[in-house]
Parts: sequence; structure tokens; C-alpha cells
Amino acid sequence: MLVDHRGETVTQVSISNVAEEWRKQRGQSAPENFLEAYYPRFETGAHDPEAYAAAAARHFALGTEYDGQKPAIAIYNPSVDSPEFRDNHTVIAIVLADMPHLVSSIVSDLAANGRAIRRVHHPIITVTGTGQGEKILSPAEAPALSADTASIPTVSEASADSADGAPQQQSWIRLEIDRISESDFDALEERLRGVLDYVGAAARDAQAMAAKAKDIAAELSAHAPRPELASEAESAAALLTWLDGHFTFLGYREYDYTHDAEHSSLEPIEDTSMGISSLRPLVKSPLSRAVADKALEPHVLVLTKANSRSRVIRSSFMDYIGVKTFDADGQIVGERRFVGVFKPEFYNDSVLNIPVIDRKVAKILSASGFPTGSHSANELLGVLENYPREDLLHEDTEEIYDVVMEIVDMQERRESRVFVRTDPYQRFVSVILYLPRDLYNTDARMRVQEVLRKFYNADSVDFDVLLSESALARIHFVARVARDSELPQISADEVEARIVGAVRSWSEDVHAFLVPAEAGDTGASQARADLWSKAFPPSYEEHHTPAEAVADVGRFEALDAG
Repeated sequence: MLVDHRGETVTQVSISNVAEEWRKQRGQSAPENFLEAYYPRFETGAHDPEAYAAAAARHFALGTEYDGQKPAIAIYNPSVDSPEFRDNHTVIAIVLADMPHLVSSIVSDLAANGRAIRRVHHPIITVTGTGQGEKILSPAEAPALSADTASIPTVSEASADSADGAPQQQSWIRLEIDRISESDFDALEERLRGVLDYVGAAARDAQAMAAKAKDIAAELSAHAPRPELASEAESAAALLTWLDGHFTFLGYREYDYTHDAEHSSLEPIEDTSMGISSLRPLVKSPLSRAVADKALEPHVLVLTKANSRSRVIRSSFMDYIGVKTFDADGQIVGERRFVGVFKPEFYNDSVLNIPVIDRKVAKILSASGFPTGSHSANELLGVLENYPREDLLHEDTEEIYDVVMEIVDMQERRESRVFVRTDPYQRFVSVILYLPRDLYNTDARMRVQEVLRKFYNADSVDFDVLLSESALARIHFVARVARDSELPQISADEVEARIVGAVRSWSEDVHAFLVPAEAGDTGASQARADLWSKAFPPSYEEHHTPAEAVADVGRFEALDAG
């Protein structure tokens, strides 16, 4: 027996008392097996069968409108006198054919658009038959759900199953978000339908896109486009094969390059689009001279970030894997492009196990001159393991080498350093900040984001934080300009100076004032700065600026001298 804060007995939720509440509210029993399928389990401490019954009944009514094709969506604000009403929320209810990445995509989109999510309920309900003969299977009767998404039917397969009466697994999704106005319902529903369209397109063609990657890999393995690209073709084939199981394919499309002395463009090839690319128009895109030059560089792969954020799984900029096509003379004539998102294994696995990256790492370890198995070699490998994984994939080996060797040299020093890489296509800047762990906090990170936003007139500044056993924290920022905007040209030294200033502590600011750069690194000035920068108590720091502290240092020293 449970007792609430007023000493009154409360009812623990069970299928039987939810079913009883359904009968009271609806005047009839719940459909056979529905409640068992809809509530395979209850939240810990759940004690409101009236609310559970009302929510299930409303969702069931929506389910009767689902035609097996177009997702059924309802958005509503429970009234104050409704059993569903609690803490003033808005409900989103959805019924559609089950497929991978539904909930993660919806939740990600809502969060990216400022919608605070309070609860998510997502039962998978299996039905057989059609129309009046439709039957809900009990959890015991339903086919076992597999963690292998390959076993989940595609959208077209699910629709066919529904039509012939075979068992169909449906996703019944119910979310509670912070209350919104009814005037916002239509826009929210339209946005959700857009997300579901993308999820459906990606699920429909997932296997075909993975097969296409393997076919291209086989082509590259059998025949390099140019003799001098044989090694690169082998590495590209290994990467394309490895993608299966490590990469979520979202879209694919093929392009022709057209170029002359004055103009270059990328033209989509009809009937080659798969996944989300099939939802996008076939538009010929003019290329800037810089982008055209990159397109015609003699390489097999184009590895970078796409211009748009994913609407499937997570709201991050999609990964872009392009494979250049060559004619019989070895000239670049087009591109076969995959877009998607890497799975967690890409970020968690060793750099030694990921094609393309593994070769870069081997070259860097060899170029370092460190003996294999030595402390220095292991330290360098550790730096590479913790280096932003996507930068390892995108950057040239020489660029990575210069940065990681500096990082190895500064590993245990209390020093803040910044490393800046500009995207070759002038769309974003990758900034890696190392700083003493004790200086890292949310305020410092937000100050750096603001510096980058202003410096680059950035449309977005994403970040990733790594805190390890090292004395240094690593924060990776990606500042991206709006589409069709130009990336400002700012020196890396200027960016570093501004960022280091933004994360410097109060005492370090005092130290910097007392030892200006032009004064040189004299022992006396350093000793004086070391002494005074640590001399002030926290209560003083709270009420005085570093500049005021330096002025007070002068007064203290004058008094001492007098």
C-alpha cells in the first residue's frame, strides 16, 4: 500500500485498474490486448490509473484513423478537468509503421527547436488484419523485436504487410512537452511530418545505399582510376566496406561535373537519388573557382561535412563521403555522394581500426621518429586517439602531424593553446582549445563560443568537451557561417589570443598585466608576478578587476618601499 504526503492511500497502477478506469471513462471495455501492448510496463511509482486510461484511450482513437500509409498525428492541450491534465503540458501522439530512428529523430528535432520534453512513451504494437478485422496481438503473441534494425521492415514492406493482413509492427509514440499555444499546433505538425518523411526515406533505402557503397568498393578494388591512385583507391574501398555497421546511410546521389575555363557546375543525374536525397530537387549547382579546383584535385575521396543538419537521429551537420568518378582517360567527370551520420563506434573505436584514418596515423607515428612501443610513441598515439575524430578523417596528414606534435610537447604544462583549421570549402572553422582542467567550466566555454560567433559572424558554434586524466581539458568547437556567406579571413594567432584571453582566470590576468609581453621573460618580473597574482583572497577577486589589483600592487609596493 502506498500513502501520499497527506496520509491518503493511493492506488498503484496495474493493467487491471487502468482497464477499470477505461470502462468508467468510455462506457465500454478496452479493445482486446490493447492495454497490455500499450503499457508493457509502468513508470516506477506510477499511481494515477485515471490518467493512464485517458491517455491510452485518446491514443487508441488516433490509431483508428491510421490508414497504414500516412502517419496519424494529434497535438492537443489536455483541459484542466481532463484526467490527462498534469503540470500544464502539450501532448503529441503519433501512430505509424515502425522503423529505425523514429523517437531519436523526433526528440532531437523538438530539442533543436527549443521544445522541452517531459515524457516519452513508445510502445510497439503488432496488428494483423485490416479494417474491421484488424486485431491487436498481445505482447506474448507478437513477433520478438530484434535489436538488429535490418530485421525491421522498410516502409514499403510494412505497407504491403498491412495490405495483405500479415502482422505489422506499429510505433505508437506519445510525448509530453512544455505547453504551447494551439496557434502553434499546425506548424509543429508540419515540422514533425517533415522529420517523419526523412526518417521514412532513409529507412526505405538504407539497405540499397549500403549495397551501393559495397559495389563502389568492389569497383575500386578491381580497378584504380589512375595508376598513381592505387593506394588511395585501396584505402577508399576499405572505408566504403567498413561503413556498413559504422555509418547510418541517409542519402545518396550521383553528379556530373561540367567545367570550362570560366564556369564549373555540379549537375545531379536523374534516377540516382536514394534516401533523403530523393526528397530534394534536382538542381544544377554552380561552383566557385576554389570549390571547382578542389573538385578536380586528383583524389578518390571527398571527406567533409555537408551544408545541412540531419533531421534523422540527431541534429548535427551530416557527414559527406564523396567518391569521384573518372573517365577512361583518368579525368574526373563526376561524383557519387553519400550523406549520413557516423555511429558511436566511429568515435569510440581505436584510430588504428578505421580505414583512411589508420594510414594517416601510421604515417604520423613513423614521421615522429619515436621508437615503436616507447613512452613518446604511446603518448603520441594517445593524443591521436583523443584528437577530434572527424578532423582526423578530413584533414591532411601533414596538418594533423604539425598539431599533434605540439600537443605532445605541452601535455603536462599549465598552458592554454588554440589550434585553428579552416574548411577548404570556406564553410566552417574547426578550433581545438587545450586549457588547464581547473579553468574549464561552462562559463568559459560559452565565452569562447561568443568569441567565435563574433569573429566569424557564425550562424552556429557547436562544441565537444573531453575531460580525461590529463592535466589539460580539450574543447573542440566548430564555427559555421550561414549558407552563401563568406568566411572571414582571420589569422590563427589573433583567434588564439582572443580565446586564451576569454578563458584566462582572474589571477592569470593579474599575472599577464604584471609581465607584459614586451617586458620579456625576466626572472625578477616573473617572480614578482607569481607572488602578487596569488596574493589576493577570493573576497577581493569578487569585487575588483585584475587591473584594479595591479594598481593596488603598486600602492602596496610603494608603502613597503617608504
